[in-house]
Amino acid sequence: MGVALGAGEQISEILSEMKALAVAAQDYDVTNPARIAINDNYQALRRQIDLTVRNAEFNGANLLTGTDRVRALANTNATSTIDVEHEDLSTSGAILGGLPGDLLGGLGPTGVADITTAINGTSAALSRLGAGAKALDRHLEFVSKQQDVIEAGIGNLVDADMAKEAARLQALQVRQQLAIIAMQFANRQPSLLLQLFRGAA
Repeated sequence: MGVALGAGEQISEILSEMKALAVAAQDYDVTNPARIAINDNYQALRRQIDLTVRNAEFNGANLLTGTDRVRALANTNATSTIDVEHEDLSTSGAILGGLPGDLLGGLGPTGVADITTAINGTSAALSRLGAGAKALDRHLEFVSKQQDVIEAGIGNLVDADMAKEAARLQALQVRQQLAIIAMQFANRQPSLLLQLFRGAA
């Protein structure tokens, strides 16, 4: 998620630069070398968007293109998931597909408005990705707390069993000691009787 969000923020910054170039291009005639230079910068930024999108892959998934998504299990029996869908931020995707191809054609206020629409669409996409990332973070925190509770419960059960076994062992040791004492006492009785008979004789 962090890679996709970082790349999306980079694309948002690039779009702002492209808008500034589009506004500046309107001050020059289409054949003016200054407008041609501005268009070259615009084209380079447009290519940079697609390069950023392609490089936003992490662990085999790219949330800024294609059909990838993040799906996380939300319960222990796998009947509920938290899904974060992809947001296509390539220049051929639904969000940025309306960008002007270049600044040499009849670029007018609608061209600048198209770039503004792309900026707004990118912001909305980043917001959706951010909300998904927050949902995953909150769920991870919940699962971590749940795991702590389960481990504490298991520890209590183990401790209870250990206490029970310790009490059982102690009772067994007491029985053994009593049995030894009883045996010693029983073994002494005949010798006491013998002494009595000897003393009487």
